[in-house]
Amino acid sequence: MSGGRAATVRVAAWIALGTLLAVSAAAAPPVHARARIGARLESALHAPVPAEGIAIRVSLRRDDLPQPGSLRSQRVRARQDEVLSAAAPGGFRLKHRYQSLSGFAGWAKPQAIEAFLRHSAVRAIHLDGPVFASLGQGGALIGANTMHALGFTGAGINVAVLDTGIDTNHPGLQDDLVAEACFCDAHPSPQHGACCPNGQLTQTGPGSAEDDNGHGTNVSGVITSPSGIAPDAGIVAVKVLSSGGGGRDSSIDMGIDWVLTNHALHGIRVVNMSLGDGGEHSDPNASACSGHPNADGIADLAAAGVVTFVASGNDGHDDGISAPACIAEAISVGGVYDASLGSIGWCGNRVCTTALCTDTAHEDVFVCHSNSDEILDVLAPNWETTTTDVGGGFTSFGGTSAASPYAAAQAALLLEADLSLTTEQIRTRMKAFGPMVTNPDNGLSFPRTDIAGALLDLIALCGNGELEPGEQCDDGNTNPGDCCSASCQWESSSSSCDDASLCTENDACDGSGTCAGTAIDLASCDDGIVCTADACDALEGCTHTPIPNCSIEIPTTPPGGRLILVALVASLGASLLWGRPREA
Repeated sequence: MSGGRAATVRVAAWIALGTLLAVSAAAAPPVHARARIGARLESALHAPVPAEGIAIRVSLRRDDLPQPGSLRSQRVRARQDEVLSAAAPGGFRLKHRYQSLSGFAGWAKPQAIEAFLRHSAVRAIHLDGPVFASLGQGGALIGANTMHALGFTGAGINVAVLDTGIDTNHPGLQDDLVAEACFCDAHPSPQHGACCPNGQLTQTGPGSAEDDNGHGTNVSGVITSPSGIAPDAGIVAVKVLSSGGGGRDSSIDMGIDWVLTNHALHGIRVVNMSLGDGGEHSDPNASACSGHPNADGIADLAAAGVVTFVASGNDGHDDGISAPACIAEAISVGGVYDASLGSIGWCGNRVCTTALCTDTAHEDVFVCHSNSDEILDVLAPNWETTTTDVGGGFTSFGGTSAASPYAAAQAALLLEADLSLTTEQIRTRMKAFGPMVTNPDNGLSFPRTDIAGALLDLIALCGNGELEPGEQCDDGNTNPGDCCSASCQWESSSSSCDDASLCTENDACDGSGTCAGTAIDLASCDDGIVCTADACDALEGCTHTPIPNCSIEIPTTPPGGRLILVALVASLGASLLWGRPREA
Protein backbone atom coordinates (compact mmCIF):
# COMPACT_ATOMS: atom_id res chain seq x y z
CA MET A 1 0.00 0.00 0.00
CA SER A 2 1.53 3.32 -1.01
CA GLY A 3 1.91 6.19 1.44
CA GLY A 4 0.09 8.69 -0.77
CA ARG A 5 -3.36 7.78 0.43
CA ALA A 6 -4.45 10.66 2.70
CA ALA A 7 -7.44 9.32 4.55
CA THR A 8 -8.43 5.70 4.30
CA VAL A 9 -11.36 4.19 6.15
CA ARG A 10 -11.28 0.55 7.11
CA VAL A 11 -14.08 -1.54 8.58
CA ALA A 12 -13.31 -2.96 12.02
CA ALA A 13 -12.67 -6.65 11.92
CA TRP A 14 -15.38 -8.25 13.98
CA ILE A 15 -18.23 -9.69 11.94
CA ALA A 16 -21.67 -9.23 13.50
CA LEU A 17 -23.68 -12.35 14.12
CA GLY A 18 -26.99 -11.35 15.66
CA THR A 19 -28.58 -11.73 19.07
CA LEU A 20 -29.74 -14.80 20.97
CA LEU A 21 -33.39 -15.72 20.70
CA ALA A 22 -35.52 -15.00 23.75
CA VAL A 23 -38.75 -17.00 23.91
CA SER A 24 -39.67 -17.89 27.47
CA ALA A 25 -38.55 -16.87 30.94
CA ALA A 26 -37.42 -19.02 33.86
CA ALA A 27 -35.81 -18.41 37.21
CA ALA A 28 -32.06 -18.86 37.51
CA PRO A 29 -30.98 -21.97 39.45
CA PRO A 30 -28.89 -21.70 42.59
CA VAL A 31 -25.15 -22.09 42.08
CA HIS A 32 -23.70 -25.15 43.81
CA ALA A 33 -20.53 -24.55 45.77
CA ARG A 34 -18.63 -27.28 43.94
CA ALA A 35 -19.13 -25.85 40.46
CA ARG A 36 -18.46 -22.55 38.76
CA ILE A 37 -20.88 -20.73 36.48
CA GLY A 38 -19.67 -18.38 33.76
CA ALA A 39 -20.66 -14.73 33.95
CA ARG A 40 -22.35 -14.77 30.54
CA LEU A 41 -24.38 -17.86 31.45
CA GLU A 42 -25.44 -16.29 34.75
CA SER A 43 -26.74 -13.28 32.82
CA ALA A 44 -28.53 -15.54 30.33
CA LEU A 45 -30.31 -17.34 33.16
CA HIS A 46 -31.75 -14.04 34.38
CA ALA A 47 -33.10 -13.25 30.90
CA PRO A 48 -35.94 -14.93 28.99
CA VAL A 49 -34.85 -18.48 28.14
CA PRO A 50 -35.40 -19.83 24.60
CA ALA A 51 -37.89 -22.67 24.27
CA GLU A 52 -35.13 -25.12 23.28
CA GLY A 53 -33.05 -24.12 26.29
CA ILE A 54 -29.77 -22.27 26.67
CA ALA A 55 -26.71 -23.30 24.67
CA ILE A 56 -24.09 -24.33 27.24
CA ARG A 57 -20.64 -25.96 27.56
CA VAL A 58 -19.99 -28.17 30.57
CA SER A 59 -16.44 -28.66 31.92
CA LEU A 60 -15.86 -31.83 33.91
CA ARG A 61 -13.18 -32.83 36.39
CA ARG A 62 -9.85 -33.51 34.63
CA ASP A 63 -7.10 -33.61 37.25
CA ASP A 64 -7.06 -37.43 37.35
CA LEU A 65 -7.03 -37.99 33.56
CA PRO A 66 -4.02 -39.50 31.73
CA GLN A 67 -2.32 -37.89 28.74
CA PRO A 68 -4.37 -37.70 25.50
CA GLY A 69 -4.84 -41.15 24.00
CA SER A 70 -7.26 -44.06 23.93
CA LEU A 71 -7.33 -44.52 27.72
CA ARG A 72 -8.08 -40.84 28.27
CA SER A 73 -10.88 -40.93 25.67
CA GLN A 74 -12.45 -43.91 27.45
CA ARG A 75 -12.36 -42.17 30.82
CA VAL A 76 -13.73 -38.93 29.37
CA ARG A 77 -16.60 -40.87 27.77
CA ALA A 78 -17.44 -42.61 31.05
CA ARG A 79 -17.43 -39.32 32.93
CA GLN A 80 -19.66 -37.71 30.30
CA ASP A 81 -22.13 -40.59 30.60
CA GLU A 82 -22.16 -40.25 34.39
CA VAL A 83 -22.98 -36.54 34.32
CA LEU A 84 -25.42 -36.72 31.40
CA SER A 85 -27.47 -39.25 33.33
CA ALA A 86 -28.11 -36.57 35.97
CA ALA A 87 -30.24 -34.49 33.60
CA ALA A 88 -33.97 -35.15 33.65
CA PRO A 89 -35.41 -36.56 30.40
CA GLY A 90 -36.13 -33.71 28.03
CA GLY A 91 -34.07 -31.25 30.02
CA PHE A 92 -30.92 -31.47 27.95
CA ARG A 93 -30.15 -32.01 24.27
CA LEU A 94 -26.57 -33.11 23.53
CA LYS A 95 -24.71 -31.24 20.79
CA HIS A 96 -21.03 -32.27 21.10
CA ARG A 97 -19.08 -34.84 23.09
CA TYR A 98 -15.40 -33.94 23.34
CA GLN A 99 -12.94 -36.79 22.90
CA SER A 100 -9.83 -35.57 24.75
CA LEU A 101 -11.29 -32.56 26.57
CA SER A 102 -13.29 -33.42 29.67
CA GLY A 103 -16.73 -32.02 28.90
CA PHE A 104 -19.58 -31.68 26.46
CA ALA A 105 -21.96 -29.10 24.95
CA GLY A 106 -25.65 -28.87 24.25
CA TRP A 107 -28.92 -27.06 24.96
CA ALA A 108 -30.19 -27.14 28.54
CA LYS A 109 -33.34 -26.16 30.38
CA PRO A 110 -32.70 -24.37 33.70
CA GLN A 111 -33.50 -27.51 35.70
CA ALA A 112 -30.83 -29.45 33.79
CA ILE A 113 -28.29 -26.72 34.45
CA GLU A 114 -29.15 -26.91 38.14
CA ALA A 115 -28.67 -30.71 38.11
CA PHE A 116 -25.30 -30.38 36.39
CA LEU A 117 -24.15 -27.72 38.85
CA ARG A 118 -24.85 -30.07 41.74
CA HIS A 119 -22.91 -32.99 40.25
CA SER A 120 -19.53 -33.59 41.90
CA ALA A 121 -17.81 -34.24 38.55
CA VAL A 122 -18.80 -30.84 37.11
CA ARG A 123 -16.13 -28.10 37.37
CA ALA A 124 -17.89 -25.28 35.54
CA ILE A 125 -20.67 -24.43 33.09
CA HIS A 126 -20.32 -21.66 30.52
CA LEU A 127 -22.56 -20.17 27.87
CA ASP A 128 -21.95 -21.45 24.36
CA GLY A 129 -21.66 -17.92 23.06
CA PRO A 130 -20.83 -16.49 19.64
CA VAL A 131 -17.33 -15.95 18.26
CA PHE A 132 -16.32 -14.05 15.14
CA ALA A 133 -13.48 -13.78 12.66
CA SER A 134 -10.93 -11.08 13.66
CA LEU A 135 -10.40 -9.00 10.64
CA GLY A 136 1.23 -5.45 5.79
CA GLN A 137 3.79 -6.27 3.91
CA GLY A 138 5.43 -7.12 7.19
CA GLY A 139 7.93 -9.82 6.24
CA ALA A 140 10.82 -7.40 5.96
CA LEU A 141 9.82 -5.58 9.16
CA ILE A 142 10.08 -8.75 11.28
CA GLY A 143 13.20 -10.09 9.53
CA ALA A 144 11.51 -13.04 7.81
CA ASN A 145 13.20 -12.27 4.46
CA THR A 146 16.61 -12.54 6.13
CA MET A 147 15.77 -15.93 7.62
CA HIS A 148 14.42 -17.25 4.29
CA ALA A 149 17.80 -16.40 2.75
CA LEU A 150 19.46 -18.50 5.45
CA GLY A 151 17.22 -21.46 4.62
CA PHE A 152 14.56 -21.22 7.36
CA THR A 153 11.15 -21.64 5.71
CA GLY A 154 9.09 -23.65 8.22
CA ALA A 155 9.78 -26.99 6.53
CA GLY A 156 8.57 -29.93 8.61
CA ILE A 157 6.31 -27.82 10.86
CA ASN A 158 2.52 -28.08 10.50
CA VAL A 159 0.18 -25.29 11.63
CA ALA A 160 -3.49 -25.90 12.48
CA VAL A 161 -5.65 -22.95 11.41
CA LEU A 162 -9.05 -22.79 13.15
CA ASP A 163 -11.04 -20.43 10.95
CA THR A 164 -13.52 -20.40 8.03
CA GLY A 165 -11.58 -23.14 6.22
CA ILE A 166 -9.25 -22.99 3.24
CA ASP A 167 -9.51 -22.81 -0.55
CA THR A 168 -8.31 -26.37 -1.16
CA ASN A 169 -7.65 -25.68 -4.86
CA HIS A 170 -5.69 -22.47 -4.47
CA PRO A 171 -2.38 -22.92 -6.33
CA GLY A 172 -0.53 -21.10 -3.55
CA LEU A 173 -1.89 -23.39 -0.82
CA GLN A 174 -2.91 -26.79 -2.16
CA ASP A 175 0.57 -28.32 -1.89
CA ASP A 176 0.75 -27.31 1.78
CA LEU A 177 -2.59 -28.77 2.86
CA VAL A 178 -2.00 -31.68 5.27
CA ALA A 179 -5.47 -32.49 6.66
CA GLU A 180 -9.00 -31.08 7.03
CA ALA A 181 -11.81 -31.13 9.57
CA CYS A 182 -14.95 -29.13 10.29
CA PHE A 183 -16.94 -28.31 13.44
CA CYS A 184 -19.26 -25.51 12.42
CA ASP A 185 -22.39 -24.04 13.99
CA ALA A 186 -23.45 -20.44 13.40
CA HIS A 187 -26.72 -20.29 15.34
CA PRO A 188 -27.78 -20.75 18.98
CA SER A 189 -30.81 -22.86 18.05
CA PRO A 190 -30.45 -26.63 17.57
CA GLN A 191 -32.64 -26.47 14.45
CA HIS A 192 -30.36 -24.11 12.55
CA GLY A 193 -26.76 -23.21 11.96
CA ALA A 194 -24.94 -26.41 10.89
CA CYS A 195 -22.38 -25.07 8.43
CA CYS A 196 -19.94 -27.80 7.44
CA PRO A 197 -19.79 -28.50 3.68
CA ASN A 198 -21.87 -31.66 4.23
CA GLY A 199 -24.64 -29.63 5.91
CA GLN A 200 -23.90 -31.12 9.33
CA LEU A 201 -22.24 -29.90 12.52
CA THR A 202 -19.15 -32.05 11.98
CA GLN A 203 -17.16 -33.42 9.05
CA THR A 204 -13.62 -34.76 8.59
CA GLY A 205 -11.50 -35.73 5.62
CA PRO A 206 -10.86 -34.16 2.19
CA GLY A 207 -13.22 -31.29 1.38
CA SER A 208 -14.46 -30.89 4.96
CA ALA A 209 -12.78 -27.48 5.44
CA GLU A 210 -13.64 -25.87 2.09
CA ASP A 211 -13.71 -22.10 2.66
CA ASP A 212 -16.98 -20.30 1.85
CA ASN A 213 -15.93 -16.98 3.38
CA GLY A 214 -12.29 -16.23 2.54
CA HIS A 215 -10.98 -15.33 5.99
CA GLY A 216 -9.33 -18.71 6.62
CA THR A 217 -7.72 -18.68 3.18
CA ASN A 218 -6.36 -15.18 3.91
CA VAL A 219 -4.93 -16.33 7.26
CA SER A 220 -3.38 -19.48 5.78
CA GLY A 221 -1.71 -17.45 3.04
CA VAL A 222 0.04 -15.21 5.58
CA ILE A 223 1.60 -18.38 7.01
CA THR A 224 2.46 -20.58 4.05
CA SER A 225 1.76 -19.08 0.62
CA PRO A 226 4.84 -18.64 -1.60
CA SER A 227 5.22 -15.12 -0.16
CA GLY A 228 4.23 -16.16 3.37
CA ILE A 229 6.36 -16.05 6.50
CA ALA A 230 6.83 -19.85 6.61
CA PRO A 231 6.30 -20.83 2.95
CA ASP A 232 7.23 -24.49 3.44
CA ALA A 233 5.10 -25.10 6.53
CA GLY A 234 2.07 -27.40 6.28
CA ILE A 235 -1.52 -26.35 7.01
CA VAL A 236 -4.11 -28.39 8.87
CA ALA A 237 -7.36 -26.57 8.07
CA VAL A 238 -10.10 -26.78 10.72
CA LYS A 239 -13.33 -25.00 9.76
CA VAL A 240 -15.06 -23.58 12.84
CA LEU A 241 -16.63 -20.43 11.35
CA SER A 242 -19.46 -20.05 8.85
CA SER A 243 -19.72 -18.27 5.51
CA GLY A 244 -20.67 -15.16 7.48
CA GLY A 245 -17.59 -15.39 9.69
CA GLY A 246 -19.50 -16.41 12.84
CA GLY A 247 -19.47 -19.48 15.03
CA ARG A 248 -20.00 -20.81 18.55
CA ASP A 249 -17.67 -21.44 21.47
CA SER A 250 -18.48 -25.16 21.35
CA SER A 251 -17.25 -25.31 17.74
CA ILE A 252 -13.93 -23.89 18.93
CA ASP A 253 -13.94 -26.48 21.72
CA MET A 254 -14.46 -29.25 19.17
CA GLY A 255 -11.73 -27.90 16.90
CA ILE A 256 -9.23 -27.73 19.77
CA ASP A 257 -10.31 -31.18 20.95
CA TRP A 258 -9.71 -32.61 17.46
CA VAL A 259 -6.28 -30.97 17.23
CA LEU A 260 -5.34 -32.28 20.68
CA THR A 261 -6.46 -35.80 19.75
CA ASN A 262 -4.73 -35.75 16.35
CA HIS A 263 -1.71 -33.47 16.81
CA ALA A 264 0.81 -36.32 16.76
CA LEU A 265 -0.83 -37.99 13.74
CA HIS A 266 -0.68 -34.79 11.67
CA GLY A 267 2.56 -33.36 13.09
CA ILE A 268 0.86 -30.21 14.44
CA ARG A 269 3.20 -27.96 16.45
CA VAL A 270 1.44 -24.58 16.07
CA VAL A 271 -2.23 -23.47 16.22
CA ASN A 272 -3.60 -20.15 14.97
CA MET A 273 -6.99 -18.70 15.88
CA SER A 274 -7.79 -15.33 14.33
CA LEU A 275 -11.14 -15.12 16.10
CA GLY A 276 -12.65 -13.98 19.38
CA ASP A 277 -15.71 -12.99 21.35
CA GLY A 278 -15.27 -9.21 21.01
CA GLY A 279 -15.01 -8.84 24.78
CA GLU A 280 -12.64 -6.81 26.94
CA HIS A 281 -10.94 -9.22 29.34
CA SER A 282 -7.96 -8.38 31.53
CA ASP A 283 -7.92 -11.25 34.05
CA PRO A 284 -6.69 -14.67 32.81
CA ASN A 285 -8.45 -16.26 35.80
CA ALA A 286 -11.87 -14.77 35.00
CA SER A 287 -14.62 -17.04 33.72
CA ALA A 288 -14.22 -15.97 30.08
CA CYS A 289 -10.54 -16.92 30.16
CA SER A 290 -10.34 -20.07 32.30
CA GLY A 291 -12.22 -23.11 33.53
CA HIS A 292 -13.88 -23.97 30.21
CA PRO A 293 -12.96 -26.40 27.38
CA ASN A 294 -11.20 -23.71 25.29
CA ALA A 295 -8.84 -22.95 28.17
CA ASP A 296 -8.36 -26.60 29.13
CA GLY A 297 -7.57 -27.53 25.54
CA ILE A 298 -5.03 -24.75 24.98
CA ALA A 299 -3.32 -25.70 28.25
CA ASP A 300 -3.24 -29.37 27.20
CA LEU A 301 -1.83 -28.42 23.80
CA ALA A 302 0.94 -26.41 25.48
CA ALA A 303 1.79 -29.40 27.67
CA ALA A 304 1.97 -31.54 24.51
CA GLY A 305 4.42 -29.12 22.86
CA VAL A 306 1.86 -27.33 20.65
CA VAL A 307 1.87 -23.51 20.86
CA THR A 308 -1.36 -21.54 20.26
CA PHE A 309 -1.57 -17.98 18.89
CA VAL A 310 -4.79 -15.94 19.14
CA ALA A 311 -5.67 -12.51 17.75
CA SER A 312 -6.28 -9.90 20.47
CA GLY A 313 -9.28 -8.44 18.60
CA ASN A 314 -10.07 -5.25 16.70
CA ASP A 315 -12.47 -3.34 18.97
CA GLY A 316 -10.07 -0.65 20.17
CA HIS A 317 -10.31 -1.90 23.78
CA ASP A 318 -7.56 -0.42 25.98
CA ASP A 319 -8.37 -2.34 29.16
CA GLY A 320 -8.60 -5.90 27.90
CA ILE A 321 -8.37 -8.32 24.99
CA SER A 322 -10.83 -10.80 23.54
CA ALA A 323 -11.31 -14.43 24.52
CA PRO A 324 -9.74 -16.88 23.82
CA ALA A 325 -6.68 -14.60 23.47
CA CYS A 326 -6.88 -13.91 27.22
CA ILE A 327 -6.25 -17.59 28.11
CA ALA A 328 -2.98 -17.79 30.04
CA GLU A 329 -1.37 -20.51 27.91
CA ALA A 330 -2.24 -18.79 24.61
CA ILE A 331 0.09 -16.24 23.02
CA SER A 332 -2.02 -13.15 22.29
CA VAL A 333 -1.14 -10.94 19.31
CA GLY A 334 -1.94 -7.29 18.62
CA GLY A 335 -0.97 -5.14 15.63
CA VAL A 336 1.54 -2.57 14.37
CA TYR A 337 1.88 -0.77 11.05
CA ASP A 338 4.77 -1.79 8.80
CA ALA A 339 5.18 1.43 6.75
CA SER A 340 4.44 5.16 6.62
CA LEU A 341 0.87 5.41 5.35
CA GLY A 342 -0.42 8.81 6.46
CA SER A 343 -3.81 9.13 8.15
CA ILE A 344 -5.73 5.86 8.60
CA GLY A 345 -9.27 5.83 9.98
CA TRP A 346 -11.04 2.78 11.36
CA CYS A 347 -14.78 2.22 11.50
CA GLY A 348 -16.64 1.25 14.65
CA ASN A 349 -19.26 -0.93 12.97
CA ARG A 350 -19.78 -2.93 9.81
CA VAL A 351 -21.63 -0.23 7.87
CA CYS A 352 -19.06 2.38 8.93
CA THR A 353 -21.52 4.87 10.42
CA THR A 354 -19.42 5.17 13.57
CA ALA A 355 -15.72 6.11 13.72
CA LEU A 356 -13.63 3.93 16.03
CA CYS A 357 -10.24 5.66 15.89
CA THR A 358 -7.69 7.29 13.59
CA ASP A 359 -3.92 6.80 13.30
CA THR A 360 -1.03 8.63 11.70
CA ALA A 361 0.57 5.45 10.49
CA HIS A 362 4.31 4.84 10.44
CA GLU A 363 6.49 1.76 10.83
CA ASP A 364 6.11 0.32 14.35
CA VAL A 365 3.15 2.51 15.30
CA PHE A 366 0.50 0.74 17.39
CA VAL A 367 -2.73 0.20 15.41
CA CYS A 368 -5.46 1.97 17.36
CA HIS A 369 -8.15 -0.69 16.77
CA SER A 370 -5.98 -3.42 18.31
CA ASN A 371 -7.25 -4.57 21.72
CA SER A 372 -4.63 -4.33 24.46
CA ASP A 373 -4.00 -4.64 28.15
CA GLU A 374 -1.12 -5.75 30.36
CA ILE A 375 -1.78 -9.39 29.44
CA LEU A 376 -1.19 -8.79 25.70
CA ASP A 377 1.95 -10.71 24.70
CA VAL A 378 3.30 -9.42 21.38
CA LEU A 379 2.62 -7.23 18.36
CA ALA A 380 3.04 -8.21 14.71
CA PRO A 381 2.32 -6.57 11.31
CA ASN A 382 -1.36 -5.67 11.03
CA TRP A 383 -1.69 -3.65 7.83
CA GLU A 384 -2.89 -4.96 4.45
CA THR A 385 -0.54 -7.73 3.48
CA THR A 386 -1.04 -9.38 0.10
CA THR A 387 -2.25 -12.91 0.69
CA THR A 388 -4.24 -15.75 -0.86
CA ASP A 389 -7.98 -15.38 -1.49
CA VAL A 390 -10.78 -17.81 -2.35
CA GLY A 391 -11.03 -18.49 -6.06
CA GLY A 392 -7.29 -18.79 -6.61
CA GLY A 393 -6.45 -15.09 -6.47
CA PHE A 394 -4.86 -12.71 -3.99
CA THR A 395 -6.15 -9.88 -1.82
CA SER A 396 -5.10 -7.28 0.75
CA PHE A 397 -5.68 -8.46 4.30
CA GLY A 398 -5.19 -6.76 7.68
CA GLY A 399 -6.27 -6.51 11.29
CA THR A 400 -5.15 -8.61 14.24
CA SER A 401 -6.39 -11.53 12.12
CA ALA A 402 -3.27 -10.94 10.04
CA ALA A 403 -1.00 -10.18 13.00
CA SER A 404 -1.72 -13.54 14.65
CA PRO A 405 -0.66 -15.74 11.69
CA TYR A 406 2.40 -13.51 11.24
CA ALA A 407 3.38 -14.55 14.78
CA ALA A 408 2.33 -18.19 14.36
CA ALA A 409 4.45 -18.52 11.23
CA GLN A 410 7.45 -17.10 13.09
CA ALA A 411 6.98 -19.82 15.70
CA ALA A 412 7.15 -22.37 12.86
CA LEU A 413 10.55 -20.96 11.87
CA LEU A 414 11.77 -21.20 15.47
CA LEU A 415 10.57 -24.79 15.78
CA GLU A 416 12.25 -25.67 12.49
CA ALA A 417 15.51 -24.62 14.13
CA ASP A 418 14.80 -26.28 17.49
CA LEU A 419 11.93 -28.75 17.88
CA SER A 420 12.44 -28.89 21.64
CA LEU A 421 11.17 -25.33 22.25
CA THR A 422 8.20 -25.12 24.64
CA THR A 423 5.33 -22.64 24.49
CA GLU A 424 6.92 -20.53 27.22
CA GLN A 425 10.33 -20.58 25.53
CA ILE A 426 8.73 -19.44 22.27
CA ARG A 427 6.77 -16.72 24.09
CA THR A 428 9.96 -15.49 25.80
CA ARG A 429 12.01 -15.56 22.61
CA MET A 430 9.37 -13.72 20.57
CA LYS A 431 9.17 -10.98 23.22
CA ALA A 432 12.90 -10.49 23.65
CA PHE A 433 14.34 -9.09 20.41
CA GLY A 434 11.97 -6.61 18.76
CA PRO A 435 11.39 -2.94 19.68
CA MET A 436 8.83 -1.90 22.29
CA VAL A 437 5.78 -0.15 20.82
CA THR A 438 3.47 1.99 22.96
CA ASN A 439 -0.30 2.27 22.78
CA PRO A 440 -0.78 6.02 23.43
CA ASP A 441 -4.31 5.48 24.70
CA ASN A 442 -3.30 3.43 27.75
CA GLY A 443 0.46 4.12 27.94
CA LEU A 444 1.33 0.41 27.85
CA SER A 445 4.23 -0.83 25.70
CA PHE A 446 4.45 -4.20 23.99
CA PRO A 447 7.26 -6.03 22.16
CA ARG A 448 6.99 -6.31 18.39
CA THR A 449 8.16 -9.69 17.10
CA ASP A 450 11.54 -9.91 15.35
CA ILE A 451 12.15 -13.41 14.01
CA ALA A 452 15.58 -12.48 12.68
CA GLY A 453 16.76 -11.53 16.16
CA ALA A 454 15.04 -14.47 17.87
CA LEU A 455 16.31 -17.05 15.40
CA LEU A 456 19.82 -15.72 14.90
CA ASP A 457 20.26 -15.69 18.67
CA LEU A 458 19.08 -19.30 18.80
CA ILE A 459 21.67 -20.45 16.24
CA ALA A 460 24.38 -17.85 16.94
CA LEU A 461 26.71 -20.31 18.67
CA CYS A 462 26.20 -23.03 16.09
CA GLY A 463 29.50 -23.80 14.37
CA ASN A 464 31.82 -22.73 17.15
CA GLY A 465 32.87 -26.31 17.93
CA GLU A 466 31.28 -26.38 21.39
CA LEU A 467 28.00 -28.01 22.39
CA GLU A 468 25.59 -25.48 23.91
CA PRO A 469 21.98 -25.92 25.17
CA GLY A 470 19.61 -26.43 22.26
CA GLU A 471 22.31 -27.93 19.99
CA GLN A 472 22.40 -31.64 19.16
CA CYS A 473 25.94 -31.36 17.78
CA ASP A 474 28.58 -28.79 16.86
CA ASP A 475 31.45 -29.77 14.54
CA GLY A 476 32.95 -26.33 14.14
CA ASN A 477 31.09 -25.39 10.95
CA THR A 478 27.57 -25.22 9.50
CA ASN A 479 28.18 -27.08 6.21
CA PRO A 480 25.21 -29.18 5.14
CA GLY A 481 25.66 -32.94 4.82
CA ASP A 482 28.48 -33.38 7.31
CA CYS A 483 28.09 -33.97 11.04
CA CYS A 484 25.64 -31.13 11.69
CA SER A 485 22.93 -29.24 9.89
CA ALA A 486 23.03 -25.46 9.57
CA SER A 487 21.06 -25.28 12.83
CA CYS A 488 23.35 -27.69 14.73
CA GLN A 489 20.98 -30.65 14.56
CA TRP A 490 22.44 -34.16 14.04
CA GLU A 491 22.30 -35.34 10.41
CA SER A 492 22.47 -39.08 10.90
CA SER A 493 21.01 -39.97 7.50
CA SER A 494 23.59 -38.05 5.50
CA SER A 495 26.41 -37.49 7.92
CA SER A 496 29.91 -38.79 7.26
CA CYS A 497 29.96 -39.31 11.02
CA ASP A 498 27.40 -42.10 10.85
CA ASP A 499 29.11 -45.20 9.47
CA ALA A 500 25.81 -47.16 9.51
CA SER A 501 27.46 -49.88 11.59
CA LEU A 502 25.84 -51.03 14.78
CA CYS A 503 29.20 -52.36 15.85
CA THR A 504 30.58 -48.91 16.48
CA GLU A 505 29.37 -46.47 19.04
CA ASN A 506 29.98 -42.84 20.01
CA ASP A 507 29.89 -41.66 16.38
CA ALA A 508 30.72 -37.99 16.93
CA CYS A 509 32.00 -34.94 15.13
CA ASP A 510 35.56 -33.76 15.49
CA GLY A 511 36.60 -30.20 14.75
CA SER A 512 37.05 -30.85 11.02
CA GLY A 513 33.60 -32.34 10.47
CA THR A 514 34.67 -35.96 10.24
CA CYS A 515 33.68 -38.92 12.36
CA ALA A 516 35.48 -40.12 15.43
CA GLY A 517 33.82 -43.48 16.08
CA THR A 518 34.70 -46.11 18.66
CA ALA A 519 34.34 -49.85 18.13
CA ILE A 520 31.95 -51.54 20.53
CA ASP A 521 33.78 -53.60 23.13
CA LEU A 522 32.60 -57.16 22.54
CA ALA A 523 32.24 -57.60 26.27
CA SER A 524 29.39 -55.08 26.15
CA CYS A 525 27.43 -57.63 24.08
CA ASP A 526 27.60 -60.25 26.81
CA ASP A 527 24.05 -60.88 27.99
CA GLY A 528 25.24 -62.83 31.05
CA ILE A 529 23.59 -66.09 29.93
CA VAL A 530 26.10 -68.91 29.79
CA CYS A 531 24.33 -70.90 27.09
CA THR A 532 24.28 -68.21 24.39
CA ALA A 533 27.02 -67.28 21.95
CA ASP A 534 27.42 -63.49 21.95
CA ALA A 535 28.69 -61.57 18.93
CA CYS A 536 28.43 -58.22 17.15
CA ASP A 537 26.83 -58.20 13.70
CA ALA A 538 27.29 -55.19 11.40
CA LEU A 539 23.56 -55.11 10.60
CA GLU A 540 21.98 -56.41 13.80
CA GLY A 541 24.41 -55.17 16.43
CA CYS A 542 24.78 -57.46 19.43
CA THR A 543 23.46 -60.98 18.80
CA HIS A 544 22.84 -63.78 21.26
CA THR A 545 22.58 -67.25 19.67
CA PRO A 546 21.47 -70.20 21.84
CA ILE A 547 24.11 -72.95 22.04
CA PRO A 548 22.48 -76.32 21.19
CA ASN A 549 22.56 -78.98 23.91
CA CYS A 550 24.36 -76.60 26.27
CA SER A 551 24.72 -77.69 29.89
CA ILE A 552 28.11 -76.35 31.04
CA GLU A 553 30.22 -73.58 29.56
CA ILE A 554 33.96 -73.49 30.11
CA PRO A 555 35.64 -70.22 29.18
CA THR A 556 38.90 -70.44 27.25
CA THR A 557 41.08 -67.64 25.90
CA PRO A 558 42.60 -68.30 22.47
CA PRO A 559 45.45 -66.28 20.93
CA GLY A 560 44.31 -62.68 20.41
CA GLY A 561 42.47 -62.57 23.73
CA ARG A 562 38.86 -62.98 22.47
CA LEU A 563 36.63 -64.87 24.87
CA ILE A 564 35.12 -68.05 23.41
CA LEU A 565 32.47 -70.13 25.11
CA VAL A 566 32.82 -73.87 24.58
CA ALA A 567 29.98 -76.19 25.50
CA LEU A 568 30.68 -79.66 26.88
CA VAL A 569 27.75 -81.95 26.40
CA ALA A 570 27.45 -85.30 28.15
CA SER A 571 26.55 -87.78 25.46
CA LEU A 572 24.21 -89.68 27.71
CA GLY A 573 22.78 -86.65 29.47
CA ALA A 574 20.70 -85.28 26.61
CA SER A 575 17.65 -87.34 27.52
CA LEU A 576 17.76 -85.93 31.02
CA LEU A 577 17.77 -82.36 29.65
CA TRP A 578 15.26 -82.75 26.90
CA GLY A 579 12.99 -85.50 28.22
CA ARG A 580 12.20 -88.91 26.83
CA PRO A 581 11.26 -89.31 23.13
CA ARG A 582 7.54 -89.13 22.50
CA GLU A 583 6.01 -92.48 21.65
CA ALA A 584 4.08 -92.82 18.42
